[in-house]
Amino acid sequence: MPTMSTSSHYTQQIYTGHKALSLVWEGDDLVDWASGGVRWHPDGTMSPGRVDYAFRFNMAVSEPKGEYVVLYSRVGTKGLLLRRGEIVRELNRSCCHAEAFEYPVALVRREDRVLLVHCPSRYHHLEIEDATTGEWLTSRPAQAGPFFHSRLAVSPGGRSLLSAGWVWQPWSAVVCYDLDEALRNPAVLDSLERSAPTTRNVSLAEEDSACWLSDDEVLLAGGDEEDAKDPEVATRGENRLKPHGLAVFHVREKTIRSLCVPEPRGRIGTMMPVGTTHVMAFYQYPRLIRLSDGALEFSLPELRSGTQASSIVGGKELPALALDPVRKRFALAQGEKVHVISVG
Repeated sequence: MPTMSTSSHYTQQIYTGHKALSLVWEGDDLVDWASGGVRWHPDGTMSPGRVDYAFRFNMAVSEPKGEYVVLYSRVGTKGLLLRRGEIVRELNRSCCHAEAFEYPVALVRREDRVLLVHCPSRYHHLEIEDATTGEWLTSRPAQAGPFFHSRLAVSPGGRSLLSAGWVWQPWSAVVCYDLDEALRNPAVLDSLERSAPTTRNVSLAEEDSACWLSDDEVLLAGGDEEDAKDPEVATRGENRLKPHGLAVFHVREKTIRSLCVPEPRGRIGTMMPVGTTHVMAFYQYPRLIRLSDGALEFSLPELRSGTQASSIVGGKELPALALDPVRKRFALAQGEKVHVISVG
């Protein structure tokens, strides 16, 4: 049985027996595909890996049913598309600054069809393909702007996609896409139109990271750089993302719905929504933040979740982390232990 503990805010289970290289949820199982499919079951028992993929993979992403998985190198150019653990085909991305920022890839399930979204030819050229057949569904002339796509994330209903990447400075920014619209008109994927009003403005806050709150709302996290002291900033008003702040952005209306600056101030890092009222932040250690006023509900400083703030991670050593916002839980590897935290 796994070690268990509880508090008024969360329940914790600890799985042991293996140093996880990557983690994804498959139902209530945790799977380390980078180690060949090592699997922890809810009772704490562990099944060994079944295959050696013979490469330096350290990240994985899956679609909701877990049938398809992409195993990849966080800051490399190589990936594998797996179906039930078997290799379907190899994947690649552009080598342009690939050693600096996180590989852009996502899987979307549409009824009985699974779509793969990635950048197989150019860093700024998103492509949607049929995961089973490999057919490119959004082929078009290369006309995209110079946006380095990264940390692709699909909205809860599978309707929309966000890319939390960067533009050349480097400067972190977030852009969103309607997937149905992109399948009808692939040129949509070349646009940066669905962004917050002040995005990519180097005088204002960077958009370090993002996560979906709903199919229409994205939570943005502000970066470390303070606003520039120039007249342009003064004309932007107060209804915008602040450094170290959080902002709820309504994608279709292109408006900021709410704002806060959590206390104590600091970088937010990777985020996981907990319902629509709270968010788990993972910069340095996990902590739960209330979105209405930025109040800290609880933190777990004894767990070290790394220092990823944006898509640009370079050679940082980051622990394996698996997020499950639907069930309000996450799994974080710490040495030969995996801590599973369920937020109450």
